[in-house]
Amino acid sequence: MARILVIDDDEVSSKLTKVRLTGAGFDVTCHHGPFGSLNAIRRGEYDLILLDVRMPALDGSGIMQLIRSTPGLERTKILLYSSVDPEDLARLAQDHGAQGYLSKSCGGDALVARISDVIRGPDRSSQK
Repeated sequence: MARILVIDDDEVSSKLTKVRLTGAGFDVTCHHGPFGSLNAIRRGEYDLILLDVRMPALDGSGIMQLIRSTPGLERTKILLYSSVDPEDLARLAQDHGAQGYLSKSCGGDALVARISDVIRGPDRSSQK
């Protein structure tokens, strides 16, 4: 069973995401907000981090920089999940070596399919 860490300051959104993903057979942990998320990542061995981009104080870009600069976490798979403009999400994903992005408005089936693809697929950060 794949382990996913959801980092999102919106508790309602993260709970809904957890319900969708747990129902699809994933082991999901939610972390509400950016603070302490790096410690959560270090403690768990996650197959994927589903990361919101817009959060107060430390946004998704800052969290990705911390993850990418932490020994042992450089190749952690990250999928951006936000209501930010898709062009901005694509740029952020490219700039920080994330495996892609999804809009929060996508349906549950699309979310599950994309996460499944990323977990099964190659690690893009190793292809650069």
